[in-house]
Amino acid sequence: CKINGLFMLKAIIGMDQEQIDECLLWVLEHFGAKRIIFGSDWPYSKVAYEYHDLIRSIERVYESLSQDEINYVFGLTAEKVYYFY
Repeated sequence: CKINGLFMLKAIIGMDQEQIDECLLWVLEHFGAKRIIFGSDWPYSKVAYEYHDLIRSIERVYESLSQDEINYVFGLTAEKVYYFY
């Protein structure tokens, strides 16, 4: 599940940060950290977020994850899905 498009909903339909956080938690609960992919959507994402704010937002919501799980969200899952070995 790629979570990057979720953040554009702030600009498109006016979702607030709490709603986005709830969606991120829903995705984690239903897919698990090993099935989540972060992508930046840069430069389009700049409409809603600066890149560093986007990263911090995800890290804050997923702060209870282990370092291994964070590694999956921010790269290992994408490596496996897109065969970046």
